[in-house]
Amino acid sequence: METETKNEKRVLIIDDDQEIIDLIQNCLDGIDIGISFSVDETTDAHEGLVKLIDNQARIYSLVFIDLSMSPIRGDEIIKKVRTSTSKNAKVPFIIVSGYMESETISLEDDISQDVIFINKPFKIRRLQNHASAWLSKRTESN
Repeated sequence: METETKNEKRVLIIDDDQEIIDLIQNCLDGIDIGISFSVDETTDAHEGLVKLIDNQARIYSLVFIDLSMSPIRGDEIIKKVRTSTSKNAKVPFIIVSGYMESETISLEDDISQDVIFINKPFKIRRLQNHASAWLSKRTESN
């Protein structure tokens, strides 16, 4: 069983493209914010939803998610997590998608809080800056 320290943050990447997961992982490896964090990943949208809602043992500090996945779209996962009683109900999401935000996603105001949209192809520094900001913010509030 994997051991976790109390102060270690966890990041989850949900994308049906392993190459995108690897790219995000490499971007995260390149940031130094003075705290430790580990990364979980899945190419299966349903498994990602289960990790966020049903697995109460893991609390995530940040989730990267793609929109266009099957059988559950990324925005549907966000809605289900936000309306759940999970400890992850308020986790921030960074949507990484090849689609334009206004064309593909409509989240209600209470659900869209702490959701950032980054278009593919993305600038590595932008992704790192958002991740650093969220992980640092979650550290201060935890």
